[in-house]
Amino acid sequence: MNIMDLVKNQLNSDMIGNVAGMLGESPDKTKAGLEAVVPSVLAGIMGSASTKEGASNLFNAMNQQEGNLLGSLPSMLSGGQGSMLSQQGGNLLTSLLGGGVTSGLASQIAKFTGLPAGSITSLLGLATPMVMGLLKRQSGSMGISDASGLASMLMGQKQNILGSMPKGLSEALGAVPGMGSILGGAGQSVATAGRAVANTASYAGREPVAATHHAPGGGLGLLKWLIPLIAAAGLLYFLFGRAKPAPVVAPVAPSAVKTAVESVSAKLTGNLTSIFGDATKAFTGIKDVASAEAAIPQIKDMTGKLDGMLSTFNTLTGVDKSEAIKYVTSSLGKLQPLIDAAMKIPGVEEKLGPVVKPLLEKLKAFGA
Repeated sequence: MNIMDLVKNQLNSDMIGNVAGMLGESPDKTKAGLEAVVPSVLAGIMGSASTKEGASNLFNAMNQQEGNLLGSLPSMLSGGQGSMLSQQGGNLLTSLLGGGVTSGLASQIAKFTGLPAGSITSLLGLATPMVMGLLKRQSGSMGISDASGLASMLMGQKQNILGSMPKGLSEALGAVPGMGSILGGAGQSVATAGRAVANTASYAGREPVAATHHAPGGGLGLLKWLIPLIAAAGLLYFLFGRAKPAPVVAPVAPSAVKTAVESVSAKLTGNLTSIFGDATKAFTGIKDVASAEAAIPQIKDMTGKLDGMLSTFNTLTGVDKSEAIKYVTSSLGKLQPLIDAAMKIPGVEEKLGPVVKPLLEKLKAFGA
């Protein structure tokens, strides 16, 4: 069984077309994005299952997935539920891998594919429930009943997962903290080069000693006294006699600045995805006054978190800022109907009005 073949069977032209429509991207770009995102999600999940706690969390999360999610996914996408599914999937991926890994994946895949970080974040969110649904189906067919069995199954697919990545992607993902060990070899060329330099230096340092040791005649005469004196004089000159060069401060490479900005942008998008996912869950769960009151602390918490995100947003410029505005505008457009529906429930608006208003004001401050 090759898990990547099973995934490819799900990514037919209709599904890719629906996803492309949701993202506002071309089908070709969307297909290329998914071909990078899906094995990346599987690699991250495989890494999370490498510890006992991570495997247990993954197994529990998998069992909570809808039984027929794979079958219902096309209709959900065509029915306009893709954004909500993406937000929920993004939250799930963050809970499994951690926010730093998830945002790092989004940043590196965006750079690799040329797609906006917001689109990649959405694809990561969509790919996660698809992958989890597939794992649940395969676990059932293979009789896997515990976390260790799931972890073993995933590790058995490592070569298939890494082999399906577009050329160069695994090296790019090696820059994401926590992914290097999963990918098995990212950064190894640097380490190997370092060892080669160290070995060469060590050999060069030994060579003169060996030559002296094997000098003909078995003895050095006067040289055995002169050599230590010359060496001592050279050492004293090295320590005290030579001019001290001024320290050289290397300029910051433009590429490093660009990478840092992209990382900030990707992290902001990941945090906003989490906010919209939590908000979607909160407002969808409001059915009466009691559930509205229960949601108030969570809504206040989301509003508080937006302060820091706004500060980050205000540091962005150009395309990064435009993409953030586009993402918030699109997500808020999908969240607003859920808020309106909750507010129409008798007695809810009186309870939620004072806390919902600040939340919406903060979201609209992103230029939405």
